[in-house]
Amino acid sequence: MNNPTQKQINNEVAKLEKLKGKIQKTSAFGDNHVDAIEAQVRVLKERLTDQQIEDKSHHEDEDEDDEHAEDESLWKQNVRDAAMDARNWLTGQVKEPPSKGWLSLVKK
Repeated sequence: MNNPTQKQINNEVAKLEKLKGKIQKTSAFGDNHVDAIEAQVRVLKERLTDQQIEDKSHHEDEDEDDEHAEDESLWKQNVRDAAMDARNWLTGQVKEPPSKGWLSLVKK
């Protein structure tokens, strides 16, 4: 698969930004969808690498005593997963852009 062009990336960022106000903010499990979309936008704008995404992620198996366990700046698992979805699209590993994954959550 081909990597998206700069124009396609810009269009995807615009779509994601619009979706933030149109979807339910949190899931039934408490996952924050808006944070996940913001992470996707950041990945696309800043071209974050897999390692940079991992560095920003809170791993749920971390010990409670871990100094990073309560760090609010770290991404939760759902946010990390969304960021990786954007990264995979950006690098041409998947064809479907990240915005398509949010369409089923648009409030009617």
